[in-house]
Amino acid sequence: MSREDSNENTYLSFSPEVLHALNQNHITIEKLLEKAGVDGLKLVPDPAAAKGQREVLMILLGSAALTAAATPLITNIIKTFVNKPVILQNRALTPILDKNGEVTRDKDGQPVMKWSYTETLDRPETSENLTGVIKATKTGIEIGIG
Repeated sequence: MSREDSNENTYLSFSPEVLHALNQNHITIEKLLEKAGVDGLKLVPDPAAAKGQREVLMILLGSAALTAAATPLITNIIKTFVNKPVILQNRALTPILDKNGEVTRDKDGQPVMKWSYTETLDRPETSENLTGVIKATKTGIEIGIG
């Protein structure tokens, strides 16, 4: 991914707990987006996945504005079938540095990437059990259940 792409696009992914809850309720990511009325996000392989990794998670990619607008809509759909706090995890895709502070590169010369995280809880106006604020950054968001 080029620097220009990272400035224009934001990743939106789901924690294993959310994916499990979706699976238990027979809801695909595509169906979740449809229920939330979200169009324009596409499923892509996780860019931080190691080459040759067996199971690469699929995550959503879209413009920062679309992802910021979609996050509360998607979170509200998740809340309708899960009775737990929804945790929003802001993620930034960053290169891995070696012991000398240089960017680590794979055999093709591409930087090896990793995710760094910050978390917030989402509190809907109708629930007393949840706390926090939804935040969206230009680099990435993960929706989870707490």
